Amino acid sequence: MRLLLVFLSHLGKLLKPPKGARTELRRQEAAWKRGSEKAAKTEAAARESAKQILAGRVEGIRDPGKPGMISGDQRYLHDHMRSAEGQHNRWTEGNWRLLIEEFGQEVAVAFRDGTSRILATE
Repeated sequence: MRLLLVFLSHLGKLLKPPKGARTELRRQEAAWKRGSEKAAKTEAAARESAKQILAGRVEGIRDPGKPGMISGDQRYLHDHMRSAEGQHNRWTEGNWRLLIEEFGQEVAVAFRDGTSRILATE
């Protein structure tokens, strides 16, 4: 019986929240929205920075220096390509052209050449 009374009390609070509850909820939603917008801006800035960095490292993407070695830049581009394909397993179709839109033709072709070179040495 006591459990039923506790349940009904909580149910009553949920059905008829206190007066300030909506204001608090709106304030919380506004804070979440600001945080989400800030995170989106930070992510966009990081992507833009990555584009500029990779554009300056084209030759290193094409040839990391050691046969069979995968550079961090190649790994980054590979991971980006996998996520762009929308697959959630460890295999990829290897569609390097997906990189053109985000990183440009020069970086995408360098990635293709670099990965082809790695495969040719194995």
